[in-house]
Amino acid sequence: MSKNFDDRLNAIVVQKTANDAALAAARTEAKNRAEVDVQKRALAKQRWAKETFPLLQAVVQKINQGMAAAAMELKIGDAEKSVAPAIARISFNLFSDGIDTKKSLMLNVNAFGKMVFMPLIPYSGLSRDAHIDTVREEEVTDVILDFLELAAVKSNK
Repeated sequence: MSKNFDDRLNAIVVQKTANDAALAAARTEAKNRAEVDVQKRALAKQRWAKETFPLLQAVVQKINQGMAAAAMELKIGDAEKSVAPAIARISFNLFSDGIDTKKSLMLNVNAFGKMVFMPLIPYSGLSRDAHIDTVREEEVTDVILDFLELAAVKSNK
C-alpha cells in the first residue's frame, strides 16, 4: 500500500474521532443547559407563588381602595389551568358599578419568569415587560394604572 493511501485513511479516522468528540461535547453542553433551564424554571415558579403573585394582589387591593369612590374595581381572574410551558396566565378584569367592562389586562409569565402585560382593549398598543426577579411594586402599579387610564380613555370614545 502506498503512503498516500495510509495518510488518507489515517485522516479519515482522525476526522471521525474529532467529529465524535465534538458531538459528545455538544450533547454534554445541551444536557447541562437543559439542567440549568429546569433549575431556572423551578426557581421562577417558586418566586412567582411566594413573592410576585402576592405582590400583584397587594397592588390590586391598594388600587381598588383608591377607585372605590368611583365604583370601580379591578378583579384578578382565575389563573388558567393549563398554561405550560408558562408559569402563569392571569387577567385583571375591570368592573364599573359591579358590571364587567370587558376590559382586561392579561399577564403571561413565561417559564423563565419574564412577565408580559397585555391590555385587552382595542387599539391600545400598550404592552409592558418585567421579570419576576426584579419586578417592584411601583412598576406593577404603573402598569396597572396605565391600563386603567387607557381603559378610561377608550370608554369615552
